[in-house]
Amino acid sequence: MTKSVEITDDSDFIFVPQTEEYRAYLRYAKDLYDSKLMNQNLYEITDGDVSNFGQQNMVGCSEGVAAYLLAGDELADQYVSIPPLTSDYSPVVNGEKQRVHVGFSKFDPTALIITANTPYKREIARLIDFFYSEEGVRLFLTGKEGVDWEWTDEEHTSWRSTYPEDIDSETYRGSITPNVGLGASFYKTEEWMYKQENELAQTLREDCSVYVPYLKEALPGLVFTTEESEELTFIKLAADSYVQSAEADFITGRKSIEDDWTAFQNKLKQLQVDKMLEIYREAYARSTAKS
Repeated sequence: MTKSVEITDDSDFIFVPQTEEYRAYLRYAKDLYDSKLMNQNLYEITDGDVSNFGQQNMVGCSEGVAAYLLAGDELADQYVSIPPLTSDYSPVVNGEKQRVHVGFSKFDPTALIITANTPYKREIARLIDFFYSEEGVRLFLTGKEGVDWEWTDEEHTSWRSTYPEDIDSETYRGSITPNVGLGASFYKTEEWMYKQENELAQTLREDCSVYVPYLKEALPGLVFTTEESEELTFIKLAADSYVQSAEADFITGRKSIEDDWTAFQNKLKQLQVDKMLEIYREAYARSTAKS
């Protein structure tokens, strides 16, 4: 479950904070918070703080991408990946609760915007094209060939990074590429990633295998009109900001999950989340009609 819009198994769209499943999540998170199993300054700490806690061996579990990003190379092997958990709200098929892990959505064609006022439209387009080439992908992910990585044989069957040994690998990679700590869209082939020859790559592949059987896409790739995009941006910005604030209040006890739930739902309606869902439904109807 995300905290935004999702498509259901019967091809309808929901805004997760409007669901009883989200309310159950809030109750569970509040129990963790009240039991002090969750950091009491949860909504004040930064990603940098979390990383510092991890490297001091002060984090019991995390939803991070990989343990070494949280705790550093030395402590990473103290963490293990676990498959998705189930709850009373898990869908049941043939008497068995189904596990779900929300995967990254497909590339969003509306994620890249070139403003009409820039005099560098052609240059920007060529730059984006470059990062879809093999050379561009490798540069964006790993650095310069012969400097930051090298092929291990003449047949190019595998490659390895050549980062300095006296510095954390991700700290160094963050100094040569924007692909560290950034949710940037980029293209990479499975062949390239599986050719990486080091212990970390093998560990990451093993970690990923835990989730692969349960992957589910939260949203299909949709194309919106200019008017729809503008309206979605306005509604989502307001709704996401409100949900983030309200969630903090619910979990820390400043608001009651039981007594203030109706007011929370009414505010979401005032912020036009129902209109947002309708825009998604219309875009989905157009996409299915074409196929």
